[in-house]
Amino acid sequence: MKRLIEKLKNPSPLICVLSIIITVVTASLALTLVILEQSESILAYASYALAALSLAYSVYVIIIFAPKMKERIIASLKKNKFTADILENFGYRKLVFAIWSFIFNVLYALFQAVIAILSRSVWYGALAVYYIVLTVIRGQVVYKSAKQRKLGEQESLTMQYKTYRNCGFYLVALNFALTAAVVQMVVKDMSFAYAGLMIYAMAAYAFLKLTLVIISVVKADKAKDYTVKSINSISFADSLVSILALQTALLQTFGGGVGSQLANSLTGGAVCIMIIALGIFMAIRGNKLLREKETDNGRKI
Repeated sequence: MKRLIEKLKNPSPLICVLSIIITVVTASLALTLVILEQSESILAYASYALAALSLAYSVYVIIIFAPKMKERIIASLKKNKFTADILENFGYRKLVFAIWSFIFNVLYALFQAVIAILSRSVWYGALAVYYIVLTVIRGQVVYKSAKQRKLGEQESLTMQYKTYRNCGFYLVALNFALTAAVVQMVVKDMSFAYAGLMIYAMAAYAFLKLTLVIISVVKADKAKDYTVKSINSISFADSLVSILALQTALLQTFGGGVGSQLANSLTGGAVCIMIIALGIFMAIRGNKLLREKETDNGRKI
């Protein structure tokens, strides 16, 4: 009995799997008996008790076993240089994720362009231009980030400042495409539409993206890496547009479009102002950093 209790206190992987299987089986049995209107039978009460006990133990197993599994996974990932850099280097991790975002933006921009051509819609055309410009900006930052890793510390810092400044200029330019899309949205009362439960998934995605960007901005501020700051600024602008798109879909789905023009014009205007303000701040800040570095080094950059 002592050996059994000890094994249950420190479960092996096999016991973990068995506990989860037993939980699924007993819970399914209890649910089946309820559906068959046998919820008052002895078998039903026995299945309820077993399901409750197995569920409680499964939670305990997950709490105990998860940290050990995490340590093993991390140890395995650290054996590979690529995955080790992703785990330990915040800037490198942001670069890798930015590459995936770049690929996604390329596909999404092409998708919007195809819709604009097929439907001959200025609304989708403006969105396509917006995402194309966003893709170009992100691609430029990713390229510069990969290039600066091969430079020395001072040269790398100079390129970071230039990338940050130029990204500000790009965001200001991006705002023209976004403004055109917002004007079309307000004037022609256009909106995004998601079928069925997709709107809830898109809502969760939009708020998750914004939350992750905010967390990343805080981390990047501590890291003082201006290439990462540039990537975060692009992601922040993208997440703001996602929130705007979500609002249009929510008003159309649950509000029947009532009051959507006023709400969309206010939110759309706020998003445009925030992005252009961010771009101007980055351009001014990046230029100031370059001048300070020029003064410190005593040479023109």
